[in-house]
Amino acid sequence: MTAQAAGGDRLRGIIPASRVDISDLAPNLFAGLLRPLSPNVPGLAEKLAELFFPPNLQGLSETEWAQLIDMVTDDGIALMWAPGKRHLRALLDAPDREGRYAYLHAQRADLFDEVETGLDEVRHENLADLRELGTRAVATARAGLWEAALALATNVVYTAMETQALAWYREEFKHARDDQGELLGTFGPGKTVTWVIDHVPLPPRSVGIFELRAHLVIRPLSATFAHSSTVKDIHNRHAVCHTASYDSFREAYLVPALLNMHSLLRGLNEKMTADDDS
Repeated sequence: MTAQAAGGDRLRGIIPASRVDISDLAPNLFAGLLRPLSPNVPGLAEKLAELFFPPNLQGLSETEWAQLIDMVTDDGIALMWAPGKRHLRALLDAPDREGRYAYLHAQRADLFDEVETGLDEVRHENLADLRELGTRAVATARAGLWEAALALATNVVYTAMETQALAWYREEFKHARDDQGELLGTFGPGKTVTWVIDHVPLPPRSVGIFELRAHLVIRPLSATFAHSSTVKDIHNRHAVCHTASYDSFREAYLVPALLNMHSLLRGLNEKMTADDDS
């Protein structure tokens, strides 16, 4: 994923447009044994954050980066571009998922502003419709109509995945293989998200930072797109699109859903703009 975070302009002419994957030159015979997260990635992220990541993710230690990646994946909270550093550190200090969701809910008015401001950065013409719907989701949330806002945000994420993000991730991880040696197939959103998280290790090399940016956008969506015939106690699109129920249609999920929507649209905007420029 092309870097366009703070300091990204300094990389022009330094990092080539095409990336060389070391596995193309020397295949890793032990690739199937790699952990989903290479232990080298957090340290690499700490050192290169000012070049590759937005301001809210700068100034974090290696330990905090490891915690952040786990939190993104396990709690379903996107952290690219927003929330701001004050909120991010509060989330890192929270004891568990329940505490983090409670914090986000308590700070929702401030976070509505952050998401709305962030959506102003989504400027690609092919995302204009989804950006406007995302803005309406924020306005609806401000009005106290959280059910409607949660439904809108979830549907924007689902539509963005179906129409744009699937192609992005198939291209981003076109060389990755699963344990049987198969490439990422033409799956729907749920299977694509699961496949990437399960089979694309974050590599201990400099270009792994690009993959980390892509991972930080897709990892929070694992619960959102998980397959479930009876959805309960997670934010999942089935509870919005198929089997609406207050068992899993909860106000606590509103801010995480808005953050996920914002991150996905910003990530797509970055990718699509870079493609146009190249």
